[in-house]
Amino acid sequence: TSAALAAPRRVAAMVSAAALRAFALVSAVKLALVPCYRSTDFEVHRNWLAVTGTLPMREWYVDATSEWTLDYPPLFAHFERFLALFARLADPGMLTVQSQPYASFACVVFQRCSVIAADAVLALGAFRAASRGAVAATNRRTGEENTRKHDDDATYASSPVALAALFVLFNPGLLLVDHVHFQYNGVALGLQLCAVAAANEGAPLLAAFLFSVLVHFKHVFAYAAPALAAHLIAHHTPGLRTLFARQKSARRMKDSTKKKSIPR
Repeated sequence: TSAALAAPRRVAAMVSAAALRAFALVSAVKLALVPCYRSTDFEVHRNWLAVTGTLPMREWYVDATSEWTLDYPPLFAHFERFLALFARLADPGMLTVQSQPYASFACVVFQRCSVIAADAVLALGAFRAASRGAVAATNRRTGEENTRKHDDDATYASSPVALAALFVLFNPGLLLVDHVHFQYNGVALGLQLCAVAAANEGAPLLAAFLFSVLVHFKHVFAYAAPALAAHLIAHHTPGLRTLFARQKSARRMKDSTKKKSIPR
């Protein structure tokens, strides 16, 4: 019906609006943390900006001018190289390869803001997972409870998955580690969420690709490889796929029976 088709669109619109508001709010909080304490990792990433933005690629992993040598996977090095294109405009001095720390006001603001901007990947992953959960919830309810106005207006706001996405964006651990201590974990977690969302959507090749990007960005996330491998094996094993399909069908029948028993 038209109502059934319109409900997911309404949810998608609410997701987009909620995503923008939440991302703007958490970004404002992060901007307030710009002058906070920063660890030696700040200089580590400043040096990597200088190395990737100044030296030829063949010297990235062998330069030892600073004690903070580049030791992250190649994709992260190219990410730093991309940031260096803009760092040159903010303060060319931060791209000087040297052994002494460098932390001008422009350097601090640029690096802090680069983490805030990069967290758009985290927001994308969080709200992609949340929007899928919200649309699925709407599809289950459409037709059975469409006379309840609060379902139309607050489907997304009341979704536990959507609330989980907001908690991810406001994660105090990420605020402390990424925006005080100084790291880029939000990008990596966003990639992981996108991979998980792709796996849930039945797109194993996309999930595998995104996870490969993640591991080439930050190798410590390789710990999640067994979980994704198990999913891929289950997806490509005919017997397991049949078993999962039967279980899914049984759950749908059970949900349908519950809905019919609900008084209108």
